[in-house]
Amino acid sequence: MTIAATATPLVHIDPNLAEQSRVLVIATSHVTAETAARFDDTPQWGPACLTWQHGWMVYADTDGEDWSDDAPELLHLLRSAKASGFDWVRFDCDADTLAGFPTWEW
Repeated sequence: MTIAATATPLVHIDPNLAEQSRVLVIATSHVTAETAARFDDTPQWGPACLTWQHGWMVYADTDGEDWSDDAPELLHLLRSAKASGFDWVRFDCDADTLAGFPTWEW
């Protein structure tokens, strides 16, 4: 069965019934050039990550990770995000920087 997007009415999804995630959106400059290169060049490295044209979407749960020595700035940021109630961090090249966290120019 094929469903045409324009012909199918939208269905309201009650947000109280659906599982939700909180996403912190911050500048890509909060990671080093080395960490950025790892995200772009090594899909199996580090935390769960989705790469897109403007940055990365990174899962904030870092329990049991063995990559933390490679990117201490990332580990600190992800742990801080998780402790603050966020599930994901979206690093976006057009987003604002976050006070209290270092930035790098690359």
